[in-house]
Amino acid sequence: MDGKRNRRTGGRGAAAARAPVTPAPVAPGSVTAVPVTPATPLAPPGWAAIARIVAVVTAVALVLVLGGGSLAWVYERDEPGSNLHSLGDCLWWALTTLTTVGYGDHYPVSPAGRVVAAGVMVGGVAILGGVAASIALVVTQRLVARAEAVEEEVADVEEELAESMRESKSLEQLLRELLDRVSGLEEQVRALRDDPRR
Repeated sequence: MDGKRNRRTGGRGAAAARAPVTPAPVAPGSVTAVPVTPATPLAPPGWAAIARIVAVVTAVALVLVLGGGSLAWVYERDEPGSNLHSLGDCLWWALTTLTTVGYGDHYPVSPAGRVVAAGVMVGGVAILGGVAASIALVVTQRLVARAEAVEEEVADVEEELAESMRESKSLEQLLRELLDRVSGLEEQVRALRDDPRR
């Protein structure tokens, strides 16, 4: 064997990768199957993809905190019994609600403020779920890519082992032939020694 398999073509070589696929002949009136091409595996996301995910999550979180805090301030600042009187209090409330910490020191009391709170809560859970799913996707894709690389290495080793086995069988056969020749030569030598004409 002359080295590693071509990874793009699965070890078939460049000619096999460029060979045109010819359809099998089909009898008239028969149903033909549509060939299914294997799906291209997803490449593991690089740092650019991860940076985009971080940017989107940060932007959505900022919009929720600033938008939810501002709306809460609009609805709650003049509400009797409310403890959200300043914009700072409302932004702090939105941040703690978004991160699902929710100390309970600030909370809306008006119906409109509670609707805003529900939106911030749902947004916070969605962001946390999205971040967890993104991390799981990144880790899974990297593990799958590593597993595929290991599978390719195993296939390479198996191919090399099969080639070595073929070579050892041919060497074993050659050794047998040589032993047979040596045995034949030994018999000829014995015959010549035992020959009384000498």
